[in-house]
Parts: sequence; structure tokens; C-alpha cells
Amino acid sequence: MSVVSKYPYLGPRVRFLKSKLLSMATIKNLLFTSSLDEFLSYLANTSYSPVVMKLGKDVSTQEFALRMKENAAREIYGVARTAPFLTRMALGDYLMKFEVENIKLIAKGMISGMDRRNMEAGLNLSIEEALGRRHVIADLMSASNLNDLADRLRAMNHMAHKAFAKALELIHNHQEIQLAILDTLLESSYIESLTRYVRDDESLKEVIMDMVDFYNLNILLRGTLWKLQPQVVEDMKVKYGNAYKIPPEDPGRLIEAVSQHPIIANILAVVRQADLTDIVRLLHASYYSYISRRAKEVFGKYTEFSPGAALIISHSRDLEGDMVASMFNMVKLNISRDIRQELFILL
Repeated sequence: MSVVSKYPYLGPRVRFLKSKLLSMATIKNLLFTSSLDEFLSYLANTSYSPVVMKLGKDVSTQEFALRMKENAAREIYGVARTAPFLTRMALGDYLMKFEVENIKLIAKGMISGMDRRNMEAGLNLSIEEALGRRHVIADLMSASNLNDLADRLRAMNHMAHKAFAKALELIHNHQEIQLAILDTLLESSYIESLTRYVRDDESLKEVIMDMVDFYNLNILLRGTLWKLQPQVVEDMKVKYGNAYKIPPEDPGRLIEAVSQHPIIANILAVVRQADLTDIVRLLHASYYSYISRRAKEVFGKYTEFSPGAALIISHSRDLEGDMVASMFNMVKLNISRDIRQELFILL
């Protein structure tokens, strides 16, 4: 049975979300705007106009990033809620990444001593309401400290409870990078959950393996940059897919060891003498570029009616929102044209 006959109503929804993605010409125009007013004015004429309409005049970087996340979650939920069962389940697990990000914010708020009102203002509550999980965040917000938060996650058997417990162990010994550890390690929770679909559909398998691959590559590079022990880095990985390892004889040869990976090769083509710090700094931008190319391949191989097409276009839209938020910050900080040009070439 063809994917069109199996999932006849999925294709139009996927095509509609795909049509919202920004062109490279639009990204270039946004990236090289000279002021926030110009940036927002240009963005208002794109598929992100609903986001711009909600923004005040003096929008902060944090609020802008939150509104972009809310928009991505709302659009992905729109595809998921009426999708065929397998696609709905996979996108449902992907949507849990937004709840994981809420958990990160709660934990970081506890670390920084943020008051409850400010913490709640930064949460993506719209997706919690859409998923019927507002009560989950209310319970987690009531935690008195990080250990209590870990206990609550474990008690509800939350997908993030194991990753959070592992993060707490690392934070205890690496106080100087505790926020970075939370940001990075908790990503494993929803990615590990997605791996259960790799046997159900070939198109899903391709997309999920790319996501696992990037997570493990990110862990390897950041763990090495943070000077974590190789076994600690190994324990942080999702145990699925490619097994990237720190060269035991010379950790300094790590860049050489991964240089042929398309995401890394793209960075090295732009910044030829890139060190590990450069690669980590540009990693997510290069991943966005990689996923954009992979989306075209998945569409060509499996068509827009496949579950994998629904997942990769949802992931692309989410990553694009992150990229637009980064560009907003660059314009706000008046980052030099040379650095913006470097980013544009990377994309």
C-alpha cells in the first residue's frame, strides 16, 4: 500500500507547514537588517506575522524566543492533532520537547533564584494547555528545590526524569557549567522516546536517526570542550545509532575524527581553522542547514504523505524559529556584518 493511500489527509497539512518556511532570500534580508524596527517590519510580512502582532515595542530577547517557540509548538500541534495514529504519536513525543524546555527553565530559575512570577512568565504554557498537561507544570512549579523537582519527575514517571537525575549528578561536580549541562542533557529525554518508532516506518527511522546522530555529536563535542571524562561523555549519549568516541590516544584529534560528518564539514568549509569552541558555537546553525537539505531528500524519497515528512518538516520549522530568534539577538546587539556573513554562508 502506498503512503498516499495509507495517509491521504497528511500530505496537505505537511505541505501547508512546509509552505511557511522562510526562503534563503528572506533569511538574508532579516539577517542583514540594521535595526530591530526594520527586522520586525520585515518579519511581519512573512509567515511569522502572528508572532510579530503579539510583540510589544520593547520586546526582550527572552520574550521573542518564547513567542517563536509558542508559534512552532502551535503549528506542529495543528499537524499532530488530526494526523494518522503513527504520525500523531511521533509528533506527540516531539511536542514533549517543549515541556522539557519548560522543565529546563524551572530548574534554571531555581539555580538563579528567580521568583515564581518571572519564572512562570517565561514558560510556554500554551502547549501545556493544548496537550492537557497544565497540571503537570503546576506540580513541577511547586517544587522547593532541584532535588524535589527530580523527585516529582520520578514520581510521575516523566520522560525527563532519568536525564534530569543524570544532570544533577554532573552539576554537583561541575558547578561552572551547570546551566549548559541542563540545556544539553535534557534533550535526550524526548529523543530517546522517539527511537521507539524507528521499527514502525522507514521514513520516521531516517529522520529520528538524524536527530539522535546530532544529539550524540553535540554531546561529544560539548563534553570534550567541558573537559569531562570520556566515560562521562559516553554515559550522556543516547544509546542508539552512530557511536562517536573521543580518540583515546589524543582528545585533541577529535575535530579531525569527525571532520567528514556533513554538519562539521559545513563549518570547516566556512571557518577553515575552526577550533572546538568555534565548532560548538556554530553547530546548531549548521544542523539547521543540514536538516533543511535532509527535508528535501525525505520528501523526494517518501513524499509529503509519509510520517517522516511530517516529523522533519515540524523539526525544520522549530529549528527555523530558533534561528530567527538568534538573528533577532544579533540585530539587537548590533553584531558585526562579518559575523552575520559567516552565519549566512553556513546556512
